[in-house]
Amino acid sequence: MDAQQNLPHADAEFIAFRPVMDWWVGLIFGLVITVLVAGIPLILWSDAVSAVVTGVSVVVLVLMSIYYIDIAFYTYYVLDREQLVITSHIRQLFFPYRTMTSLQPGGVHGLFSVGNKKRFALSRRNVIIKLTKGPWKAISVSPKDRELFIQTILERIDSERSSRASRGKGGSLKHS
Repeated sequence: MDAQQNLPHADAEFIAFRPVMDWWVGLIFGLVITVLVAGIPLILWSDAVSAVVTGVSVVVLVLMSIYYIDIAFYTYYVLDREQLVITSHIRQLFFPYRTMTSLQPGGVHGLFSVGNKKRFALSRRNVIIKLTKGPWKAISVSPKDRELFIQTILERIDSERSSRASRGKGGSLKHS
């Protein structure tokens, strides 16, 4: 399976998916990172600002560069038994299956975070997941193996809902 290739912990308990990135999104990330990194020597060589402002500016640029590199190259979408985990070196976000109400095909609008819609997608071929709880009402992801991701998340949601129904707390999911 492409989704599990070269992953250290891919097994039946969880499956990790790498995001797919559109070429133009990669180009934008590359330009942003280049501008941020190029700004470091410009600030260091500038005599117009104090040492404190220079130090703070360099730290901010380095941290922003690390953050964007982390998003672009180290993000995984992990489907474990109870939740979707969006993880990388500096962040880990959890979305329990019980909070998911529907899966929808994304598009370009699935790439932009607006209001209570958080985007973790790097491609127009993304999946929007509607949520009932938490700070966001919808998230989007762009796994490389989109069909396997959808199949697996639906199976895990069904399994979670079946176990809740057997405990007396049912639920349903819409897929479009």
